Amino acid sequence: MSEGVSATTTKLYRDCLRLARHLAGETKKGDKMREMIRMQFRAGAAETDEGKIEMLKFAAVRGLSNYMVCALVVSCPASSPVFGSFVALLSVHA
Repeated sequence: MSEGVSATTTKLYRDCLRLARHLAGETKKGDKMREMIRMQFRAGAAETDEGKIEMLKFAAVRGLSNYMVCALVVSCPASSPVFGSFVALLSVHA
C-alpha cells in the first residue's frame, strides 16, 4: 500500500471515530458505533489492492453520510424549512 493511501486511510479512520463521538458521544450507542468502525477497518487492514482499498474507503464515507442524513431527518421537525428542503431535494434525485 502506498504512503498516500495509508495516510488518507488513517485520516478517514480518525475522522470516522471523531464523527461517531460527535454524533453519539460517550453513550452505549457511541461505543457500539466506534467498535463497528474499528471492526470494519481491522477487516480491511490486510488489503493490498489499492482499488479495493478505495472501495472500502468509499463505503465508510457512504455509511457515515447515511447515518448523518438519518440523524438529520430524525432531529429535524417536519415543519422546519430545512426538513422541507431536504425532502424536496430527495424527491428530485429519486
